[in-house]
Amino acid sequence: MIKIIQLIAALLVLFSVDAYAAKHEPGLVGVLDAVYLKDNAVVVDDRYYKLTLNVKIVDASNKTFSRFGLKQGKKVRYLLDAKRNRRAIEKLVVLPDSYVIPDDSEQEE
Repeated sequence: MIKIIQLIAALLVLFSVDAYAAKHEPGLVGVLDAVYLKDNAVVVDDRYYKLTLNVKIVDASNKTFSRFGLKQGKKVRYLLDAKRNRRAIEKLVVLPDSYVIPDDSEQEE
């Protein structure tokens, strides 16, 4: 009986974490100010970032998105390469134009 209760508790925690993660995606959100394809770099909200060699670029539905499709003014969510270089982006999600960027106080890193 105790094993069943432990299993149910573990499943409840697991599903709660999944729901929280879906609502609170990690990363920073901003607007692309510039795209430098030759330099493999972008400027987001006045900050210059290199793109890692294996950068993953996707759209909001997680479909692969070409770096050649990146345009100034697009809203993006991005993850920095925390292991090697905090000024390099390892994942870039191109958000829909209808996405509303939260206040700075709501953003997580």
